[in-house]
Formats: sequence, C-alpha cells, structure tokens
Amino acid sequence: MAGREPEHEIRWPVMRQDWRDVAFLHWAYPAEVLARYLPSGFEPDTFAGRGYVALSSFRIAAVGVGALPPSRVWAFPETNLRTYVIGPDGSDGLWFLSIDAESVPVTVWARLALGAPYHWAEMDVDRDGRSIRYRSRRRGAGQARHDIGIAVGDPVPEPDREGLVDWFTGRWRSWTHRAGVAISSPVAHEPWPLQHAEVVGLDETVFAAAGLAPPNEEPLVHYSPGVHARFGVSHPHVLRGLARVAGFGPR
Repeated sequence: MAGREPEHEIRWPVMRQDWRDVAFLHWAYPAEVLARYLPSGFEPDTFAGRGYVALSSFRIAAVGVGALPPSRVWAFPETNLRTYVIGPDGSDGLWFLSIDAESVPVTVWARLALGAPYHWAEMDVDRDGRSIRYRSRRRGAGQARHDIGIAVGDPVPEPDREGLVDWFTGRWRSWTHRAGVAISSPVAHEPWPLQHAEVVGLDETVFAAAGLAPPNEEPLVHYSPGVHARFGVSHPHVLRGLARVAGFGPR
C-alpha cells in the first residue's frame, strides 16, 4: 500500500541503486483520461477522486547487481513519466508512460525482459547550490526532450507530507506488461527525505511523445537528496482479455 514506510522487506535484492537529486513534478489529470493509457486489468489509482501524472528526474549514482556492492561505474541519469495504478491483483504501484535513461544495457534489458518503455537518451544533471537542471534528448527517431530547472527549498514539515505527498512518493512496486502478461517489480527503500521546490524552467515534449496532452497548470514540486533502493524479484500475472499486448498509447 502507498505510504511512507516500505510495504515489504527485500532481504535478497536482485539489484540495488542509489538514487540522488530526485525531482518530483506532479500534475492532476482526470482518471478517465489516464484509464485510456492502461491495459485491461488495470485502473488509475486516485487521491480524493483525482488521478496524477509525474515527471521525475534524478541521478542513479551507483548500481549493484545481486550481492555485488553498488558501483559508480554504472551511474547514469534517468527521467520517468509515470502515473499511479491499481494492478490486476489489487496492489497499487507505478505505471510508466515513458522512461529516458543514459544507459544502453539498462534500456535494452528492461525493454526485453519487462516490457518497460525505456528510451536511450543523452542526458545531464547539473547542480549549482540549490539550483538543479535536468536535460535530456532521446537518440534516434522520436527525439523527445526536456529541460527542467528547479530551485530547492526547505524541508517539508511533517503535517505537509501526510496524505497526498506520501501517497505520491511512497510506492513499493512498478507494473509493466509484456506479451499479455502483467509484471510487478517490488522495490524498498528508507522513507524519502523531502524538501519543497519550485520550477524555474520547464521545456519538454515528453508528454506529447507519450500521447498525453501537456499539462496546463503549475505542478506540485518536491525534491529529495536521495535514497538507497533495493529491487526484488519480478512476478508475472497473466491478464485474461488483455486489450492490447504491446504499446503504451491510448486504446
């Protein structure tokens, strides 16, 4: 269940990642609009009747596979465009509309093994004091891009993070689908340390590339210095009557 504390303990992770300089930009979207982007068996997860889409950019500062300690050799930036869903078994989680990453091995493996919508991109994360700039341009066809600038503020007080903010950030599995099978991938990490933030620049075509109308409101913005994430074994769930076997656009 979404919340501040991990839903499960992952004692034997298949992968570990150190996430750093994480920006969360959230916009409200009608749930009926988001439902068009989900396969049969899934429905939008809502808060007070509203669905949400997030653009989240960060640095993966180190990666470790299995028992190997995380190494900075595999460091790369990543940006995901995501929404929140209820899966076929009733569990909530993340649904990725697109993921940009500056890592060929991760992009290829995640697409082939999990059906995740990864795209290889040229990316940069630059920090100057409390100002952070995230830039990306996809390689090859469909060169979606973004240039996001945020200014980091003070820590989020306890009363301000209860409810919606913890609902946004405390997600303990992602969902994908491949060849008619839904796949849930568990993750665990310490509670997010969160700070207020504001957008000082936003130029992007990631929403349009995913087939989603760009937002016309100001986002809710939060920042985290990072957490240490542990990934568990992915689990398949066969979907009966899956309307679409491949693709991440609307029905």
